[in-house]
This record gives sequence, C-alpha cells and structure tokens, in this order.
Amino acid sequence: MSENKKYVLGIDVGTTCTKSILFDNTGKIISSSMMPYNTYNDIPLQMEQDADDWYKTLKSTVCDCLKSCDNPENVVAMCVSTQGGTVVPVDSSFNPLRRAIVWSDDRCEKERDEFIAEFGEPYLYEVSGWFICMGMPVLEAMWIKKNEPEIFSKTRYFLTVPTYVSYKLTGKIKVDVSNAGIDQFFDVRNLEYPQKLLDYVGISRDMLPEVVNSGEIIGTLSHTAAKELGLTTNTILCTGAHDQYCVALGAGLLNPGDSMIGTGTSWVVTGIREKCPANHASHISFSRHSVPGLWGGLISLSSAGSSLKWFKNKCLPGGEELDYKTLDDECCKRILHNQGLIFYPYMTASNYPCATKDKGGTFIGLSFTHDIYDMALSVMEGIVFQTAWMLEAVCGNGLSSIKMTGGATNSKLWVQIVANVTGLPIQIPSVADMGCVGAAMLAGIAGDVFESYSDAAEKMAPEYKTVLPDDNKDYYQKKYKKFKEKHGGIYES
Repeated sequence: MSENKKYVLGIDVGTTCTKSILFDNTGKIISSSMMPYNTYNDIPLQMEQDADDWYKTLKSTVCDCLKSCDNPENVVAMCVSTQGGTVVPVDSSFNPLRRAIVWSDDRCEKERDEFIAEFGEPYLYEVSGWFICMGMPVLEAMWIKKNEPEIFSKTRYFLTVPTYVSYKLTGKIKVDVSNAGIDQFFDVRNLEYPQKLLDYVGISRDMLPEVVNSGEIIGTLSHTAAKELGLTTNTILCTGAHDQYCVALGAGLLNPGDSMIGTGTSWVVTGIREKCPANHASHISFSRHSVPGLWGGLISLSSAGSSLKWFKNKCLPGGEELDYKTLDDECCKRILHNQGLIFYPYMTASNYPCATKDKGGTFIGLSFTHDIYDMALSVMEGIVFQTAWMLEAVCGNGLSSIKMTGGATNSKLWVQIVANVTGLPIQIPSVADMGCVGAAMLAGIAGDVFESYSDAAEKMAPEYKTVLPDDNKDYYQKKYKKFKEKHGGIYES
C-alpha cells in the first residue's frame, strides 16, 4: 500500500448502534464495522442509555476497521454523525451522573405543559427549529432539576452524544449547529444561547458547549484515545452533524431543492433550502445544513421502522426469529387482497398533519378475510402513506425523483411501495450507512483530503439503483388518497 495513501473515518453513533467506515482518499471503502448497544425501558415512558456505551462501541468499531488498514498513522481525520437530543449530565470530571435520557423518552409531560404556559408553544420552535418535545434536553434538564435535585446540583455540563464523544476523543467539547438546535437550548438563526431560556431552566451558559459549524476542527486525538483506537495523536476530530444532515450530505444533497427519505427506527423526509423554512404551522422542523449557507427542513415519523418491528416481534408467529425476507415474501402475496385495510402508524406521538398524542396507532377496515400478513403489509403501507404525506409538505409536488436511504432499502417490497405511492423513481445508494459517508466527507474536508464539498461528493458518491413505479401504482395512489381522507375522522376531531 502506498505511503502517500490517506484515510478518513466516518462514524455514526445512532439510536441503536454505532457504525464505522474507513475510506481512502479516493472515496473507496476499505472496511466497515457495526456494534449495537442497549436502550433501557425499565420504567414506562422512559428511554435511557449508558453514555459510556457510545464510546465503547465507537472504539470497538474503529479498531475493527483498522485491521484492514496497513498504515493507521495515515488516518488523517475522523468525524461523527450522531443521534440528536439525547442528554447526559456529567460532573466536573466529565463522569456521567446518571444514564443518558434518549430523545424518544416521554417522561416530561408536566414540564412540557409548564413550559408552554410560560413561553407559549411556538417559542422553542422559533428558537431551535424543533417543536417542543418531551425527549429533548431543555425539558429533560427541567425534569432532572425537579425529580433528581442531587444530580442537578452536581451537574457541571449537560452533554449530548456528540459532545460526550468529542470529550472522550479529544478532551474538548464543541458541537455543530444542527445538533445544538435539536438540543433546543440554542438559537440557530441568531447563533446564541438565549439567556431567558437558560434562566428558566436554571443553568448557566458555561454548562453548555461552544457551537460551531459542521466540519470545524475540534482538536487532535488525546494520547489515551489514540492508544485505545490504534491511531496517532495527529488524527483530527472535526464536528459532525445531526444524523439526518450527515445522511443528507452523504447522499449528495448539496443544493436547494434536493430531497431524500431516510429510513430506520424513524423515517425522516429532508428537503434542502436556501432560506430558513421556519413556519410553526407547517409542522416542518428546520436547521442549518452541514453544508454552510444552506438550511434543511424535515418532518419525521418516529414510529416507522419500529412499528414494523413491533408487529413482527409481537404479533406474527415466531416473530422474533422471523427474518424480514420471509416477511416480505408473505406480504407480497397480500397486495390487492388487503385493499380495505389501512394502518395509521402513530405508535408514538406524531405532529403531522396534526398532533396524535394520546390517540395511538390504528387499524381500520379489518375483516374476516384478512390474515396476520395482510395486517403486516398494511403496517408497511401505512408508514409509506404517512411518509408520502410528509414529503408533500416538505418538498411540494415538483420532484422528479427521490433518494431513499437506511434499513428499509433492504426490502424490495417496501421500496416498491414508496415508488408506487409517490409515483416517482426511487434512487437507492449502494452504501447503506450514508451517515458514515457524510461524516467522512466532513472529515476529509477538515483534513485537506478533499478540496471542497463538491469534490468530496464526487469522490465519495456511491452507485445508485433506481426503482420505478410498477403496475400497482394506480392502486396504491387510490389507497393513499383513502388514507388521507379517513385520517380526519380519526385524528383531527
């Protein structure tokens, strides 16, 4: 291997696992690794993780990747894409004082109501770009202050996934704007922490990290981190982005009008804008993109992939052992047969097109003619119908095609349903972990491996497979119309 070869590491610390990919300076994938970690749901509504698991799995997956690298000292830079909004209080030595509270946590209903009574519902949206959410750090800090005062009094910093990981790697804490926005303490338009918000929660400015753009150098690896990862203290760590914006960058969304569907536990529709798309009534969350000068707007369905996993594991015979390929094969046989059956995938609260809090997921049109796989297919369809509706809100009707990334792209059936419902060609990248690709692009730019965003996108662009609508397009578009028509009678009354 050439001594002049340079490498970058793109890492994604997601909601369920950490993935790392090692790339060379031509954009070629050298190696990849994945390791899951636990989310604890010991108490209803509460979702927690051990913060140390984020670093342990990062360390393990990076070490695994480097087994295929002849010259680890030539790893110039690394960058981390992360789940957003998960918070952990730490003491002055950066030791976690409790488990991290995950973004999907729902314990803060009282804190939410108190906050709205004080500020009004639009305030956090206008500041941070995100609707007031029970799982985000502002309300979670309030909950800790009220319910765990001894922990609150010992807290020196409120860290999140990117800042905890950056401390473990470099001894420094900086965060990008997109992650600072979803933490909801930071004003993403005026680039400041509003003092009245800090005063209300009861924390000081120095308990939160410095906020910079994506791709800014945080520092080089500490001696401890370099030794543990098998790298050198010359390796740079730069700020990444909230995972959706790393995925968007990796998928080549560099221009206004570009759009994508990201799939996983949640399904997220992202559209790139030239101007801030702030409008509380639109239900569109907004953030600065990982590409300077651009904005992103998105709507997410938090119970998307998780709804199908729930149905498979809890409702299908032998569900936990049942593989998704078998599920696909059985559901394919039910197309047209389940035409009267519709599923609304609101197993957790959804904001679009209206708030579904306390209403839950719903099957309608169930009859004696349907079997359990008819229902499974309707779960897949309902997730697509809801996503197509979100796509209309974020991107309008002028799209010629759309990129789709994430776990659902492994299902030929699911992708085909997306093509039929939207009536658009669906482009599927050959690399599944696009958050790692976007993070590696940022690392390569920060480490002077790539000259620009366009250079990084050109060199690291994966191949794409295109899935076109098929003969079931008309059927699915009629069923989608019915999904929207019946929605009002269930959720908007």
